[in-house]
Amino acid sequence: MRAFRQYYLTLLLFNGCFTAASGVFGNFMLLPPIFCTAGFAFSLFAFNTFFSRQYYFYNNIGFTRQKLAVMAFAVNLVPAAIIFAISLIFI
Repeated sequence: MRAFRQYYLTLLLFNGCFTAASGVFGNFMLLPPIFCTAGFAFSLFAFNTFFSRQYYFYNNIGFTRQKLAVMAFAVNLVPAAIIFAISLIFI
């Protein structure tokens, strides 16, 4: 699980940057869907571009690319729900 946490934190860094950049130009209510969809897709693309060799490490310990992406998406739903709840409170 420690390896997955490292993978998820790397994706979260890319996803957070993309979501924050999108939030500057968009509506605050659109941040949770952007965080779950476009930001997540961008973070997978960025990880594949910059850290593609690390997939060999994850494959050696039993995580395929698909398994990593599905697990990261499932974990990603929790922060998206929190962001959505916060956006409902302030608007």
